[in-house]
Amino acid sequence: LFGLDITRETGFLADAGNREALALALDRNALIRPFNIGGWVPTTRIVAPNLSDGSDIVPERWDGIALDDRRAAARARVTRWKGANGGALALSIALPDGPGSDTLFAGLGEQWGAIGISLVRVPAGDNADLVLRDRVARYAGAGWFLNQFNCRVARAVCSEDADFLVQQAVAAPAAEQAGLLAEAERALMAANRFIPIGAPIRWSLVRAGVTGFG
Repeated sequence: LFGLDITRETGFLADAGNREALALALDRNALIRPFNIGGWVPTTRIVAPNLSDGSDIVPERWDGIALDDRRAAARARVTRWKGANGGALALSIALPDGPGSDTLFAGLGEQWGAIGISLVRVPAGDNADLVLRDRVARYAGAGWFLNQFNCRVARAVCSEDADFLVQQAVAAPAAEQAGLLAEAERALMAANRFIPIGAPIRWSLVRAGVTGFG
């Protein structure tokens, strides 16, 4: 999981459609391009694509809708909220120190600035509207991804409907599990409390010929 938790549902973020606007406006490839990582896969989903358990029955969000059209829709929501609430809109984001975070913050600030949202950075651990979630899965199954948003684990970004569907999937016959997990993912995405970006970024630099490294 590599993306942003929306941890406050106040002001602009109180509305699920407004929270969706943040995800809708992102050019994920452009966010990662400065890192120069080949083969990185962006996603608008919570469950990673291309798993072996049938989880790809859930499509990418907004598939077939041009980025310009998505941003126009997002900008309209921001403009409407500003008109009703008196002007500027700024959101805070908590990121760890480091050049990678600097690059990510710059990209997010530029992209959300284009739809009328200012971004303010605060240190990791501080209260913020948005918090980076950067976690490598322990196993390649939809259940792991969905369980990260269980209400007992992450109350601020959970969905009780999704939790119920995951519980049903655990007890269901194998033939029904993928469908129930897909419904759970859809419920989480409809809540718009997490903004997926893509796979976590991990790399190491080692001398050529080193054995046993991996």
